[in-house]
Amino acid sequence: MQDEQSWIDEKFQDPDQAYLAKLRHSAAHVLAQAVQRIWPQARLAVGPPVEDGFYYDIEIPGVTISEEDFPQIEQQMKRIVKENQPFEMVPWERPKLISFYEETDQVYKLDLLERIIPDDPVSVCENKQKKTDGVWMDMCKGGHVPRTGNCKHFKLLRVSGAYWRGDSNQPMLQRIYGTAWKTREDLDTYLHRLEEAKKRDHRRVGKDLDLFMFHDWAPGAPFWLPKGEHIYNTLAHRMRELLVAGGYMPVRTPLVFDKTLFETSGHWAHYRENMFHFAERHATHGHGDAPAEGHDHDHGEEHEGRTMGLKPMNCPSHMLIFGRRSGAIASCPCGSTTRACCTATSCRARCRA
Repeated sequence: MQDEQSWIDEKFQDPDQAYLAKLRHSAAHVLAQAVQRIWPQARLAVGPPVEDGFYYDIEIPGVTISEEDFPQIEQQMKRIVKENQPFEMVPWERPKLISFYEETDQVYKLDLLERIIPDDPVSVCENKQKKTDGVWMDMCKGGHVPRTGNCKHFKLLRVSGAYWRGDSNQPMLQRIYGTAWKTREDLDTYLHRLEEAKKRDHRRVGKDLDLFMFHDWAPGAPFWLPKGEHIYNTLAHRMRELLVAGGYMPVRTPLVFDKTLFETSGHWAHYRENMFHFAERHATHGHGDAPAEGHDHDHGEEHEGRTMGLKPMNCPSHMLIFGRRSGAIASCPCGSTTRACCTATSCRARCRA
């Protein structure tokens, strides 16, 4: 079984950063315990530390959490902090852990055990409650502060949806985000920084200044309004000047390519799920490529051709330009630049004003 602190200590060479990661990991456990105190039917998934905070993915049958629920959850978290429960790493035999999670309907923990975690015994973090002699536990590879009392400076921030394992075919979970710091002063400084950042959020600024807009029929794609288009063109012109001065020659490439290009570049293997791609189709009408005058287009026979895709980035098409003639390597170093749109279907990239 992995040492309870090794993975965090290995990831963060700075002791202060390592402590913050352990603190936030522990705060995620405090959050999960608080949620299960309020909603015992809650099913836990994963709750890692992240930059400046933590989150926990949770499913609560019949309950949709909103920020209005945060005061209730934070109140329970404060009680758990006040109880000063120890974080203790304990090995559980795999059959015992599987039986426990089956009895408590923790389907996501069972999924993790089956797919990811090969250890036997499995490391579990236990929090013992002195008053009730009860134990709250979570399957975990460790990396914690000594006690829940160390997690007193925290704040829940927001809640969003997150597919289990990042797969849109899997259930949608509720991801609760929070932050935790060593001191109250550090927490207040961070929250102030968040408030200042909200004032400068590009979505808010763009809406207030009438620079651009979004619409659900074009998710993630901005409509540049007159003021915004003026700023966009001014910046693009300046960028072009800088690039040309640096030796980059402007070119323009297509938006749609045969999937073979993306197979060669590696995008098809790694990013296919987040690319717009479609089957190329064409219709035949007997003799000739075009229907005769008065012919109904809908009566043509449709044939499926190549698989095409909208480019997710520019470099593969630039490599086609580079390889258009033999001996191109002799012209290196060389550079080209394109002002063009790249696309992705990832729902995480969608934004609204």
